[in-house]
Amino acid sequence: METVADVPQDQFAVHDDLSSAALSVGLADPVDAVFRAAFDAHPDCAILIERDRTVSFVSRNGRCPRTLEPFEILAGTDWVGLYPDRHALRLSEAFDDALAGHDAELVLSIRSRSSKLRQWQFRLTPILSEDGACVDRVLCLSRPTSDAVIDAEARIGQADHRIKNSLASIASLLRMQARTAEEVSLRDALHAAGERIMGIGRIHAHLQPGEGGNRCIPSRAYLGALGRDIVETLGGGRVTLLHEIEDIPLLPSQAKAFGVVATEAIINALRHGFGDEGGLIHLVFGFDDDDTHLLRVSDSGRGLPEGFDPGEAGGKGWRITSLYAQSISGTVTLDPAPMGGTRLAMRAPA
Repeated sequence: METVADVPQDQFAVHDDLSSAALSVGLADPVDAVFRAAFDAHPDCAILIERDRTVSFVSRNGRCPRTLEPFEILAGTDWVGLYPDRHALRLSEAFDDALAGHDAELVLSIRSRSSKLRQWQFRLTPILSEDGACVDRVLCLSRPTSDAVIDAEARIGQADHRIKNSLASIASLLRMQARTAEEVSLRDALHAAGERIMGIGRIHAHLQPGEGGNRCIPSRAYLGALGRDIVETLGGGRVTLLHEIEDIPLLPSQAKAFGVVATEAIINALRHGFGDEGGLIHLVFGFDDDDTHLLRVSDSGRGLPEGFDPGEAGGKGWRITSLYAQSISGTVTLDPAPMGGTRLAMRAPA
């Protein structure tokens, strides 16, 4: 059987052609043999879904998000039920959008039966009835995101490098101005701004994709290098970084959000958490019990002032942290750490 690696990349353009063809002919019942053969030969996983959300066709040769049972077993089953329960709401919403006549796209993290986690791109296309009066069925095409890389995604890597260099230049100018500032408050503000900009620059420097054209960012290499870079640059040799990071593929948007939050937490600990005696910072990233991504940054420093509320304090760092967490539907909390300092935790859907 032909694998995705054997298929020329330009053949993935057939994804749109097949969707258009299916839409135009309505995939009359029984499914037209020509289109059945086309979907069976295509690297995408093609599933035809009836209005009641039951499965009526599954391609044989496409790479599917899960190792699916033979079609004879899947026929008539609920399409949403093929995937992990945590994705049921998003899949249901996408199906409802397609029934309303709109194309729907989403990207989900799904474990295979071998427990390997990958990002999968889904596209749902409405198929009209023969008279064109209503949506009769929905066609779902899915593929690994590593096989869906487009030119715009490839350009992101080049942009990251240019952004990193530009931010480094700005940070250098701020540090030069801080050294000549006479007012202590102005000098501190310029130093803080320079550190924050350098932190964002480091994120872009470490946003390196995985191998084989996969734009997903490996979390262990990315967050580990980012944390070490910040502590070695700003820690003055008095702070030790410990980390426990699961190797999870992250979309660039997820990696950037977690990177910004981790950077803010580490810089904040270095600036406010420790005296001359130094201490420890503990960086943890992985899955929470409910399969959400969980980032924790704890320190052994002074801890939070009594009654401290980050929302009421209104600091720029907390606002930035909250905004980036919200950008991937995440939440962030701040509380005392088990080792005596402060612990920041961010949770976001996998």
